Amino acid sequence: MIPPKQLKFHKAVQEAIRKVGGKQEALAAELSISPPTLSRKINGETGWNMDEIDAVISIANLEIANYKNLKQSIEVMAKAQCIILNQFFNNDENDEVCVKQ
Repeated sequence: MIPPKQLKFHKAVQEAIRKVGGKQEALAAELSISPPTLSRKINGETGWNMDEIDAVISIANLEIANYKNLKQSIEVMAKAQCIILNQFFNNDENDEVCVKQ
């Protein structure tokens, strides 16, 4: 199990590329994104969403200490943020500003 502070995400991406045959195009297909989009993510021009991060970690077959707990905490915070935003804007469920995933 890898301690989180010892893992650099770009290393996980490199390992995921290796696991799918060494081609960025293959990893892009696995992530359901275009090769140019993957290239922009790898180069730091655009960010990674949680599903993409999960997929990279899964494809690379990495077991990261406390990652599952971190992910659950992020999901809880995102839901709480939606509730707060909807209450702030006084919206009902039919007119939500933020939709919980």
